[in-house]
Amino acid sequence: MKIVFVLECAAMMTNGTSASCLRFADGLRKKGHEVTLVGIKPGPDYQYPLEYYVGLEHFVFPIFEGIIKKEGFNFVKVDDALLAKAIKGADLVHTFLPFKLARHARLIANAYH
Repeated sequence: MKIVFVLECAAMMTNGTSASCLRFADGLRKKGHEVTLVGIKPGPDYQYPLEYYVGLEHFVFPIFEGIIKKEGFNFVKVDDALLAKAIKGADLVHTFLPFKLARHARLIANAYH
């Protein structure tokens, strides 16, 4: 099964949501599923398969960026073309948080199915 997980901070182990996402994806891969993650571009310490990762550029909230970083989170610039490429042919698209990236992913997934 081809599965796409959409989470802004998927490449980071800095909060519970991203940790759960990465562990869940790893467990599904071990069972033979193809899991693609869509989130912020991973840093050098990212330890999961990069061939199944779609990295998006960081989006900066000027006033709130310090608070967002302190909470271990990042927002991304939504790129509909990259999202469509990641989602095309997926059996399942799972979004973790109700932010702009997830809304765009849902619209694209609905257009394919």
